[in-house]
Amino acid sequence: GCVRDTRAESYAKGGPEFHALELYVASRGNGLSVEAPSIRN
Repeated sequence: GCVRDTRAESYAKGGPEFHALELYVASRGNGLSVEAPSIRN
């Protein structure tokens, strides 16, 4: 992922830093429409 690809020191899995980052990213996307490819049968 992003942290590994930049060779940055990773936070602990499930740690408070990742929870804060997840909350921030989710708040930035709040209210945006979701665009996805259509499904064909």
